[in-house]
Amino acid sequence: MIGDESIREYLDRTASHAPAPGGGAAAALQLAQAAALTAMSARFTTGANFAQHAPLVERVLAAAQPLIAESLDVGDADAEAFARVADAYALPQGSAAEKDERTAAIQAALVEATEPPQQLIELARSISALGEELLGCANPNILSDITAAAAAARAAATIAQATLEINLASVKDSSARRTIEDRIHAADDVIDFCNGLIVRTREEIAR
Repeated sequence: MIGDESIREYLDRTASHAPAPGGGAAAALQLAQAAALTAMSARFTTGANFAQHAPLVERVLAAAQPLIAESLDVGDADAEAFARVADAYALPQGSAAEKDERTAAIQAALVEATEPPQQLIELARSISALGEELLGCANPNILSDITAAAAAARAAATIAQATLEINLASVKDSSARRTIEDRIHAADDVIDFCNGLIVRTREEIAR
């Protein structure tokens, strides 16, 4: 479990010859950091100077905090799905029947493996939207942290998009392919949104 490891343990495992953790885990950690930074930014936008914004800030905080654990859980799910793909490729193929079973298992596992990246893209959308809400009233001292959260969410969406693009090349089912293609395009929207949010926060910092 990613959330149970030290940073050093995770990085050493990522740098090893093991196929996982990989990009999915990296995206999940980016999102967990984005959610944590958003929650921190909300906590520093409290007190008498921000009292008029208290309902919005409390709502952003309540939404952002659980997304830390949710992001890490999706990272674990991504690693598990990848392992099932590897298991499917390792199935025997000595006879025609075994080859057919192996092909079917690979296709099912590949489609299943696209679910965590799709979830990561939606989490990136949710977390960056919370950052935008907070931007209008945020403590000026934490604007760089909102920028960092948006940049982390953008990185996660970019990684998840690339993962879907790789998987798409091997998926045969036309319905599954359409869903994956839609999610790839949706990632572009999230990335563009994050880019815009980064520009706006930097403009606020420059004022």
